[in-house]
Amino acid sequence: GRHEVNLVLPEVVQARTARAVLKVGGQIAFQSELRLEPVRRLTVYILPHSHVDIGYTEHQSKIEQKQMSNLARAIELARATADYPEGARYKWNVEVLWAVDSYLRQASAEQRREFIEAVRSGQVGLQAMYGNELTGLCRPEELMQLFEYATRLGPECGVAVDNAMISDVPGYTWGVISAMAQAGVKYFSIAPNYTDRIGHTRAAWENKPFYWIGPSGKDKVLCSLPYFGYALSHLTPPERKTPRMLELAEFLRAENYPYDVVYIRWSGYGDNAVPDESLPDWVKEWNERYAWPRLIIATASEAFQEFERRYGDRLPQAAGDWTPYWEDGAGSTSRETALNRASADRLVQADALFAMLAPERRPADKFAEAWRNVLLYSEHTWGAHCSISR
Repeated sequence: GRHEVNLVLPEVVQARTARAVLKVGGQIAFQSELRLEPVRRLTVYILPHSHVDIGYTEHQSKIEQKQMSNLARAIELARATADYPEGARYKWNVEVLWAVDSYLRQASAEQRREFIEAVRSGQVGLQAMYGNELTGLCRPEELMQLFEYATRLGPECGVAVDNAMISDVPGYTWGVISAMAQAGVKYFSIAPNYTDRIGHTRAAWENKPFYWIGPSGKDKVLCSLPYFGYALSHLTPPERKTPRMLELAEFLRAENYPYDVVYIRWSGYGDNAVPDESLPDWVKEWNERYAWPRLIIATASEAFQEFERRYGDRLPQAAGDWTPYWEDGAGSTSRETALNRASADRLVQADALFAMLAPERRPADKFAEAWRNVLLYSEHTWGAHCSISR
């Protein structure tokens, strides 16, 4: 049958030709020459998270419980691997803040303290979007509200929420850059569905970081779309991690990727997946065995900050809409879409009246809940099949 044997060689400093000989039973069965090239000193940041599909794989209430459980488990894993070598310590990216909001609404005082400490220590990274939004459905104020919770949660945790993630959704309206700039977001990890109705999104932008310039001409956000979007781990069973990483290195070489820093998403095995508990040990073993690539489990903010520090002055720029593709689904619920947009408009008007006539009586909690419901309607899987049939 077929056998595969991996040989670990000393690091290649200069290109050279080596002779390979295969002996079976003491006899030469095959021999060849192979070219040994220096391996790029590449650093791969791995961003663990769970893709939040609020209504797609199960009913919304079950997804809420599952994602809250994921957050709690991720904090446990971070504590359990705190004494691992640097780079192999577990970290978690929340992807969107809906699950964090739900978690903190129900958390005990001790759970809340542990969460805030995990954020402050860098074990949990906050991303600024409330949900994986269909931004083309949002009115301007709704785009601002998409980041409002982050502007409150960040100071409470003692961190600046300077980054956002979006998963699955393959296109975004230009106004989202203006909203990000107002919220202090500088980095945008864009990871669309890897194949389904995404147009040329991956072909045009995968592993091609750039600054997206906002409509003002002054605002800019560093954007980057990783290899296979958010679904690389979906396609990589546990025993395939090492071959997949070698494939990534070879792909970047073949594509002439010009940077020595890259990141990938690691969202477990399926949508709404639990944390991949095998990741820290695998990264630890990889870094002990191989010189390069160097693997680092990280938050999105850490990965983007390091990339910008090294390459920010040489990145291209782009402007305009990143044409949305999935907003057409709202046509199947035209009446409800109109209701939601009208609700958003009334909220803006009501807020203006309170500001003018009775600011001291503005019901902040009711406004926050109303905006939460507006945002959830525009979330990319809120109207999925099982949320109706069940």
